Amino acid sequence: MARPLKKVNLDDLPTAINQTVAGGKYEEIEVRFSPLSTDEFVINGNRLIINFFSVRPDEAKPDKGYIGELDLRQYIKSKIVELLSN
Repeated sequence: MARPLKKVNLDDLPTAINQTVAGGKYEEIEVRFSPLSTDEFVINGNRLIINFFSVRPDEAKPDKGYIGELDLRQYIKSKIVELLSN
């Protein structure tokens, strides 16, 4: 599980998110991975906390991860858009 998290690079997400959500309410957003009991993710202020145990590595490409059917980066982007929209 840890390998996809070590390799995830979110440097290009701010540009993509700014094209989707203009004028979000936070200047900085923090993404954390934490072992949560039941929740897949938690939004707390400007923090997106993702359940470490929800990440599923791709067996063919161990550096790639998924949460549900979404690629890890797509999942993070969608949750940040949700964070900024609320």
